[in-house]
Amino acid sequence: MQKSSLISLFIFVLGFFVAFIFVLPSWNKAGVLSDEKTLKEKQLTDLHSVVVNIDELSAKYEKSKADLDKLSLAIPSEPQLPELLIQFEDIIKSNGMIINNVEFADEGTSTRGETSIKGSVRIIRVKLATEGSYSNFKNLLNGIEHNIRLMDVTSMGFSRGGADANIKFDVVLDTYYLPSN
Repeated sequence: MQKSSLISLFIFVLGFFVAFIFVLPSWNKAGVLSDEKTLKEKQLTDLHSVVVNIDELSAKYEKSKADLDKLSLAIPSEPQLPELLIQFEDIIKSNGMIINNVEFADEGTSTRGETSIKGSVRIIRVKLATEGSYSNFKNLLNGIEHNIRLMDVTSMGFSRGGADANIKFDVVLDTYYLPSN
């Protein structure tokens, strides 16, 4: 009977050592893997929230892109003198006026004649000489006011030609651009 107790004790001790050598490290490894799984799930949740934030920002950007495009038309990043000349020609002719002359002043001069600071809004001074009736001139000013490009009329003058029914109008206005550099 003692032999059977000894064998039972030996098997118990052997089982304990086997469990200690093989099972306990696996048990510890399972605990570490469980902790890593929890950490990875948290990282996945954080990344998911970042993706959601990026999607929201992208949607806001797309929503405001139209406004940014309109703003870049109102105050472009370059002088765009050919486009400006086409706009004036269209406004003047669509209002029944005759173009006599269009002059652009030196780019980058401010209203006081000093050079604009780099990175600030730059000014282009435009002098228009046109002919037409007074009502057409009012329509011309309305067209300038409603043009997509930002323009400020700074002065205007008029004179009556000889026997001709048309009035000669001189308009000086400022238009702007914002250099990107």
